[in-house]
Amino acid sequence: RGRLAPRRLLTAGLAVYVALTGCREERLDPTTSQLRFTTDVVRFSPMFATAGRQVTTVGVINEGRATLDVTWQAPDEPVSLVDGPSRLPPGESTVELAFEPQVPGRFSRTLAVVAQGLRPVTVAIDATARQIPACESSACATARFDLTLQ
Repeated sequence: RGRLAPRRLLTAGLAVYVALTGCREERLDPTTSQLRFTTDVVRFSPMFATAGRQVTTVGVINEGRATLDVTWQAPDEPVSLVDGPSRLPPGESTVELAFEPQVPGRFSRTLAVVAQGLRPVTVAIDATARQIPACESSACATARFDLTLQ
């Protein structure tokens, strides 16, 4: 028994030393996230109304260290969000937007992404649909307006 007491004392002393010096928990930084788009404005090239669909991409950056569950507030027609992911990992992700105008005009829309606990982040969208020129009846008999060349 006499030999065991110094060993227990040494073990207890070592445990106290480790607890006081070696196992200090350093201050942890909170996990924060910040979302932003890679541009302030997404611009579609002008196109003729009813001439088809134009697709472009925009980057969204999660500047945090954690993957975020997000929801999207899609723009109104004739612009649409093609496929917005429900989760954004740290770093840059890309989303597709489509412009499919049925009438001529200039369209200003907004795309927003929202993560729980964060303010919505928005990007402006600018798109223009031109009217297909009217063709005089005599000219239409010999010529046709080509949407792809104009």
